[in-house]
Amino acid sequence: MTRRDRKRAEKKKLAELCEAHPHVKEALKIREKSGRPRLEEDQQELLKAIVGSAAHENRQGDVYRSIKTLDELTV
Repeated sequence: MTRRDRKRAEKKKLAELCEAHPHVKEALKIREKSGRPRLEEDQQELLKAIVGSAAHENRQGDVYRSIKTLDELTV
């Protein structure tokens, strides 16, 4: 039996196992498609975090409050 045949047989057995026991598929995180998954699937909160991190309109100006003393820094 060649390496390719063993790999195909193993993949077939794993597919049969996942079909018979759906919780196995969840536990092993087996995906339907091959390749790298989209970020939206893998990290669902990523887009919300990016959109939520945008600055408020009032804070988008070029005026910055500078700190002059160490006491102002710790307040």
